[in-house]
Amino acid sequence: IGYLQEANCQILFETDYRPSDFKNLLADVSVRNLGVNLDTGNSASLGIDPREEVLTFERLIGNVHIKDREFQGGSVPLGSGATEVSVYLRYLMNIGYRQSFILQTARAANQDHVGEIRRSIRYLMQITEELEFES
Repeated sequence: IGYLQEANCQILFETDYRPSDFKNLLADVSVRNLGVNLDTGNSASLGIDPREEVLTFERLIGNVHIKDREFQGGSVPLGSGATEVSVYLRYLMNIGYRQSFILQTARAANQDHVGEIRRSIRYLMQITEELEFES
């Protein structure tokens, strides 16, 4: 751990704990550079409120997986599940998040994975344009 702290590396955790419980757990550990990998799909599957999650973790968020899942179910193409991607992005913008986003799409049922990635990128571009228009 000492080497990672000296190198200014972050150790990010992705868990299925409720946001407040996990934040309290991190606060109890006396290690610097600990943070959260926020996975939007996993959170949607667990029924976690995007606003609560982003505002609870705020500066602890080191990167974000953009993914869609059904409530209590598996991964699905972006925009077809329970993940409120635009809500996550709006709150992340509001807290000044400027770290990495990782597009973690569902595998294409028709095996056209490149096409699925392109569709996901278009979906995200549309959402971000709408968010910019609202600002």
